[in-house]
Amino acid sequence: MFKLSDKQTYTWPVRYQIANAGKYEVVEFTCEFPRMTQSRLEELFKLSRDNKLNDDEFIREILLGWTGIRTSENTDFEYSDANRDLLLDTYPGLRAAVISAFADSVQGSVRKN
Repeated sequence: MFKLSDKQTYTWPVRYQIANAGKYEVVEFTCEFPRMTQSRLEELFKLSRDNKLNDDEFIREILLGWTGIRTSENTDFEYSDANRDLLLDTYPGLRAAVISAFADSVQGSVRKN
């Protein structure tokens, strides 16, 4: 059954590989994204494709929060604009992982033949 939602946001898992001691460690956390109209999604992706919206600007449009990120002291790394910018600057490739997760969440998975 398809039940309409009146929630303006939803959560989606993000997987990211962190380089550590000569190998990659796969980590997962959950992002909160806004529900958008099809026309707004098309506009954002077009702006991105046309290089009129860089990855940081794209993420500012889509990332509303997260859970599952901890500090080195094992406390929650709370979402804020400053913490978002710090995280994205500290971990190269994380932008792509967040954008990819968002794209997967709105486009669905493609069946492999």
